[in-house]
This record gives sequence, C-alpha cells and structure tokens, in this order.
Amino acid sequence: MALGAEDDFETVRGFARQAARLLALRNPDLATTEQRKDKRARHLYVDVMRNAYAQTAVAPYVVRARPGAPVAVPLHWDEVADSDLEPGRFTLRTVRRRLDELDQAADPWADLTRRRYSLTEARSRLDELARSRSTESAGGS
Repeated sequence: MALGAEDDFETVRGFARQAARLLALRNPDLATTEQRKDKRARHLYVDVMRNAYAQTAVAPYVVRARPGAPVAVPLHWDEVADSDLEPGRFTLRTVRRRLDELDQAADPWADLTRRRYSLTEARSRLDELARSRSTESAGGS
C-alpha cells in the first residue's frame, strides 16, 4: 500500500503507533511493541521506530550485514503465514533462484506504487477497533 500526499508525517506516525499498540493488545501472546530485546521473549516486535524523521528502512533485495548474508525479500501473504519462515531463508546464495522463479507479475511489490491510498478510512476503522477494545477491557474489569 502506498500512501497519498494528503496524510502528513505526524498523522502517519500516529496511525502506525496506534495500530501497533492495538495489534499487541489484541495478540499479547504473539506481538509486542517492547523495544528492548531482552524484554520481548519470543514475541514478534511491531516496529514503528522507522516512522520517525530521518529514519531508514531496509530496501528490498538488499543484503543484510549478518552472518550468512541474508537478503531482505518482499513476500506474498501466504509466505508470511508460513510457520517455517526464518529471517535467513533468503541469502545472497539463494535469492537469485527466487528471482528466477518469479516473473514480473508474481513480484509481491510489482504494483506497490500504482495506487495511492488515504489513511482516512483506515484511521476510522482503527479508531473503531480501539474503542471496541477499550469497551471489552472496561466490561471485563
């Protein structure tokens, strides 16, 4: 999903933080927003820290500076759901095979910037989910 220009930096950052908190609250056995590795256990870290001024993210198909030379690879949703997925699955030695197997139409990011979206509807839905979560919490106390 690519964002349109009508949402400013602070709006996008606030949306990301709210979404991350809600995801962690709704999935406490799976996700966390805890930055410290020693406090995360085996939880998935929902990182919103790249949504800050002058922060960088790992570009697709870039070799990471880690043992085994893993490569940052865009994934299809069914690949994300694979329980055997590990950060080192694609490496400098294996990524060429993946690229050869994918044609342009199968590239998960082929249409990434073709459409641009506003956060208006997503923000409204996220607010609704947050309200229902706080209502559930208040009712369970």
